[in-house]
Amino acid sequence: MKLGTDNNPEFSDYLYAPNTEWRKPSRLWMKLPDRYSFDPEEARREYEKLEKRFPMRPFQVESRHGISKPRLSYRGIGLTSRPQAENPVYDALNLYGPKDQKLSIFKTFEKVSELKEPKERVIEVLDESGFSEKTDACGPYFDALINRFRSPFTKVRFLELMPGGVIPPHVDFPFYQGIRVHACLTSNEDVVWEVEGEQFRIPCDGHFYWFDTGRYHAVRNDGDTSRVVFSVNLSPFFGRDGSRIEVPTTDLIELMSRGEV
Repeated sequence: MKLGTDNNPEFSDYLYAPNTEWRKPSRLWMKLPDRYSFDPEEARREYEKLEKRFPMRPFQVESRHGISKPRLSYRGIGLTSRPQAENPVYDALNLYGPKDQKLSIFKTFEKVSELKEPKERVIEVLDESGFSEKTDACGPYFDALINRFRSPFTKVRFLELMPGGVIPPHVDFPFYQGIRVHACLTSNEDVVWEVEGEQFRIPCDGHFYWFDTGRYHAVRNDGDTSRVVFSVNLSPFFGRDGSRIEVPTTDLIELMSRGEV
């Protein structure tokens, strides 16, 4: 069953060449090299200990009428936050634009809905560069996993998608503004990831997997068990101060293949 990411995904082409100096990556998703991998059983044990101290909380979404309510099918814990965040462990469950402007998750998704005509879709400008602090939930084990990456980290979270949960088609940001890598701790055969119509599954094998969040993507859990991922967002092309780490001609796929993100 398709999730809708193949519904005119070219609406986001303005983010890439020839409209910008950045070319689209040649792949939609890939497994990262072994240098980032870990023992999945040990990771699950560490996660279970962590979750007892910092329980998962549902994302808060705002309805069309401006009423905030918990999205019970989607929960998380933040291992990073913005400096001086009011509630650091759960700060990463929010969306922010430039200058720390808090965004509505519901409205952000609605603006880019696959049900809209492509010319009517609007990709919200997200800014994660402020997520520079590790929270109390980031213990030694997961801190060591984050430190295997060379790039500046931004949002780092555990994300749980409950049975029957769906994350509808949306675009977050192009790769040069940030990339996202996921390692599944728990999942099932009925969890499907989709990017521009291409579907794949992420096994609980101790490996990190990248997929292109700058293109239309979605996830659905039609199984009977939760999907829990260790989600690490990185900034391999720009530092926190806006300085370039890599140039536009750098091939992201090659960079990841060499274990240099």
